This record gives sequence, C-alpha cells and structure tokens, in this order.
Amino acid sequence: MVGTELFNLLKTLNGIKVSPTTVLEQKHSVPYLVYNLDACRPEYFKGVQKTNAEYKYTLSIYSDKYTVVEGYNDLIYSLLVTYEGAAIKLIRVDNSIDAGYNEDYKMFQRDVSVTIIGTIGVQL
Repeated sequence: MVGTELFNLLKTLNGIKVSPTTVLEQKHSVPYLVYNLDACRPEYFKGVQKTNAEYKYTLSIYSDKYTVVEGYNDLIYSLLVTYEGAAIKLIRVDNSIDAGYNEDYKMFQRDVSVTIIGTIGVQL
C-alpha cells in the first residue's frame, strides 16, 4: 500500500520517469527517479504489532545535467514533506547527498533518504 501510494505520488512530477526498481536504462535523455525500499520495521506497543510501520526508502535522481538533478531534488522535497494520504501518514526527508557523476550510467545522480510512517498492508 505504501509503495503504491509513493509511486503514484512521485508520478505527479512532470518530465521525469519514475521506476520502483534499480534497473536504469543507459543513454536515456529523460531524467529518472528510481526508488528502492531499504527497510520496513513494524511498530510494536507492549509486544503487540500495530497497524503502522516505518519504511526506509532511497530515492535516486538521474539526469545528464547537474542542474536538472538539483531542480528535481527541490521539487521532490517540497512534494514529500507536505504529503499525507491514505496509507502514508508522514514522510521525513532524512538525508540528501549532493549530486555527483555516476560513471556507470554516465549521468549525474543524487540520492535522497526518506522515512515514511504508513499503514501495513493488512489491518490487524
């Protein structure tokens, strides 16, 4: 649920291809945003699992232009920190590493770490 909602939210950004996988097409002129779920930790209260969990994502922005990567970083930050939806209750941007050149993809890359508090797919 959280992953689908995050994907739909990121798709609202114009001009960037969004992918939930780590597969990146090389030599593509359109900027990419690839997101990856790094960890999911259910919340517990007195030993009982609650219906919320903490999700850790890395969002990687790729483009052949440094300024495009930085511009999308600002747009993504503005979009995420104000959002609350059906499955997503809170998004916190934890860390954003300055863009650098990725030799493997021959593109600039910027990674953004986010924490999402959201509901678990099945209500307990």
